[in-house]
Amino acid sequence: MAAELPELQDKPWLGCFAGHEGRGFDFALGADGKTELFFKKGRNRVNIHARFKISYVLEEQIKDRWVRRSISKDGFETEDKPSEDPEKLTFTATFTGDTKVEITHEFEKSSVIIGTKIVGKGTENPLRCGVSVMVADLYRHVEDRGLSERDLKKKIDAEIAGETVKGERKKADLYEKPELGGSDYFEGGAKWFSFESNKIAGKTMTLRSVVEGAGTIEVNQTKTAYNGFYLNWYVDPAKAETSGAQLEIEIK
Repeated sequence: MAAELPELQDKPWLGCFAGHEGRGFDFALGADGKTELFFKKGRNRVNIHARFKISYVLEEQIKDRWVRRSISKDGFETEDKPSEDPEKLTFTATFTGDTKVEITHEFEKSSVIIGTKIVGKGTENPLRCGVSVMVADLYRHVEDRGLSERDLKKKIDAEIAGETVKGERKKADLYEKPELGGSDYFEGGAKWFSFESNKIAGKTMTLRSVVEGAGTIEVNQTKTAYNGFYLNWYVDPAKAETSGAQLEIEIK
């Protein structure tokens, strides 16, 4: 085991275990297990504030609550070497409580496919693992106090779409201030979820399970929707061992 994953030594991937240049995005997998998604216009990354943070999560059910565990400081194992042109990488992360999660990445031009699988349990309590994607606060400078909906519409060019676990299609413009985790939208989770904004070079990011039903996306929103939210994908424990129990993050 090592304190961190092995890392690349040259820019633009300095400090990364893997750097992937996709079609319109960069995926920087940090040697500390912290990962960032950058959107690009041409060859250049857009505003630094438009980076989306990605983390690998493990949660333990204690009574009626899911408690998130953190990756131990010396909690990484891998047989792979750092790469700036990876096709597939695997490492194991040990979380507090001594549970181990195997994390895989497969890299394609328009997407990254991430798998998480529990390979060593440190508790008898129910566990779930997955991936968390933080949609950044892209409109932090918009002050909506006193603005009409018409004025907000001029300032905020972002929309979401998705399908609930019940099969209902949903769509919303973020200037309308939707409660994305509420009953009108994705309460109970989503099969797939997409986000589009002029702040990410007009691109669309879509999250979905590689095989439908292998996982669920939960929307965690604590602020106004255009100020950012979290998309938490959890693999279905009953399907964790099956092929396709992975999250695809696609950029188009």
